Amino acid sequence: METIEKQNELIAEFMGYEKDTNQGEKPHLYFCEQNTELQQHYPKEMKFDSDWNWLMEVVIKIRKISSYDRDKFGTDVNICNTYTEIISGSYGNERGHNVLHFKRKVSGKDRVDTIGNTFSAVVEYIEWYN
Repeated sequence: METIEKQNELIAEFMGYEKDTNQGEKPHLYFCEQNTELQQHYPKEMKFDSDWNWLMEVVIKIRKISSYDRDKFGTDVNICNTYTEIISGSYGNERGHNVLHFKRKVSGKDRVDTIGNTFSAVVEYIEWYN
């Protein structure tokens, strides 16, 4: 299992954060714009796993992903108190368009860890999407 830092780095890259590549083997510094200010964060400082403000930006981006082909494509993110489910697929009336591409339902050991379940589901989705 990857560390939280590696998972935060995966999410930062998915979100389009600019990576400082002049750091050699050290953990990379990421730059992003938040609230119209340029912010910089190391992966260990990122709060995707613990702050809804950070995580919901990722959920919103996932829900906006569209297909590059002629299919209608949608992604639903269902956040409940005991689980988070992400479903992504093509749909429509034409033959072959109702295709499920990704479906994960995550519920953790602590069944009411809503942010933890959502973070885990988001990481799984991004690993699949990449």
